Amino acid sequence: MPSITKEDATLIAAGIAAFASVVKLAADAISARGTATRAAHRAVLAPHLSSLAKSIHAAVAGATIVHDRAKDDQAPANAMKNAQAAASDLKEYRLEIKYALPGLEEPLKTLTRAPDWIANVKGTDAGESLITCLQSLSSTVDKTISRSYRRGRPPTRWEQWRLKRADKRVRDAWDSRPLKRSPRTSSPAGVAADGETTEPT
Repeated sequence: MPSITKEDATLIAAGIAAFASVVKLAADAISARGTATRAAHRAVLAPHLSSLAKSIHAAVAGATIVHDRAKDDQAPANAMKNAQAAASDLKEYRLEIKYALPGLEEPLKTLTRAPDWIANVKGTDAGESLITCLQSLSSTVDKTISRSYRRGRPPTRWEQWRLKRADKRVRDAWDSRPLKRSPRTSSPAGVAADGETTEPT
């Protein structure tokens, strides 16, 4: 077996060093690209973080106050108006961040409906269930947005699944509410329900 000369050893060492240098450059480039991507993601979210958090909280908190006041036979005062204003703002923010935060469009859309939905079931057991689910959804949404900003990346598949599940709970609570029946009106004798006169048999 031929022995390795000093020159050969030097060439081999130089080749290894060159390869290591190329690997490091590639790693640095990937890292720099990742850093730039994370910075860009944060830049999209940063202008909306405070407004999003306030609107989410105000919409659900206002709906909660309306429900609690109804349980005590009290008028909602400004709670409903404030909740509706927050929901209106949230609709605008939802459109601005939907591409940066996949999985959040539907949950945010559901939260914008909180004031209108609670107005139909306020003070009832159905309202209590709806409020509980809305509060859980708003907490999940808020935490997901915060984590996405800190990481500089969109929500993970796991986070999107959790959002979908929390959103479904709210919709199920709304769909399972007791439906109000409109009062039935009786027709006078000899008059059909559509208003036509009927002949006696």
